[in-house]
Amino acid sequence: MYLIFNSLKNQWLGFVLIFFMTLFWVSSDKEIKRLEDKAKEMRLVIKDLEQKDHATALLIDSLSKQDTVLLTKIKLIKEKEYETIRIIDSLPVSKLQEYFADRYKR
Repeated sequence: MYLIFNSLKNQWLGFVLIFFMTLFWVSSDKEIKRLEDKAKEMRLVIKDLEQKDHATALLIDSLSKQDTVLLTKIKLIKEKEYETIRIIDSLPVSKLQEYFADRYKR
């Protein structure tokens, strides 16, 4: 027992350094574990966001298809309107007066 105390007395700095190195080693292991857990959580969040991104891309594609259908319908309506205007522009004034008189009677 005397030898142990004597060696502690003579080599106290070494024991203090070993104690602090062990303390830092344990705390760094805890920090590494915490960071690994956080990285795992982030991977799950990324996976969830990728799934949401995929769903949003599908929605945008479906809206794009609907947009094309609507544009086609608008184009047809404009063509019919243009034909009607062209027909009315080609009518003489007397026919126009007759057309509107018959259409909007007083």
